[in-house]
Amino acid sequence: MKGGNNALGCMHLLFDEVKTVGEALHKMEAMTSKFQEAYKEMLDEVTEKHLPTTTCTIFNPDFPDLTKQHLATTALFFFNGVIMQESSKLGIPVIDYNIIMNKPEDYATSVEPSVLGGDKLTDNIIKVVEEHDFKIKRTVIYAGTN
Repeated sequence: MKGGNNALGCMHLLFDEVKTVGEALHKMEAMTSKFQEAYKEMLDEVTEKHLPTTTCTIFNPDFPDLTKQHLATTALFFFNGVIMQESSKLGIPVIDYNIIMNKPEDYATSVEPSVLGGDKLTDNIIKVVEEHDFKIKRTVIYAGTN
């Protein structure tokens, strides 16, 4: 699977020193290009099986350190953009975990859902399975928060 663990593996890059905003953006582009290539390859393999498929965005962490939180949240826009873009190209529905995980009590740790958060995630998975028409190649964003 591709997603949150890939993003966590890049966290150290957020603290690298750069001289310009352009240099920082170049590093982010290089990081997300690798992710996009791997994500596209994974989606190609999955869709070749012609089974109902749904993707999920990566939810923001809940770091107590505000600097780390802001950096991680900003970086995840790049990763989630890849997920949305590649899913949309193939008409795959997306569960937007980033919207769903919207309260501190949704987290058991900085990067893991609590029982409440897990319930919200599974509620959205069930909604997709029960309601989405997978015969129509159409990207729909699912993001129920209650």
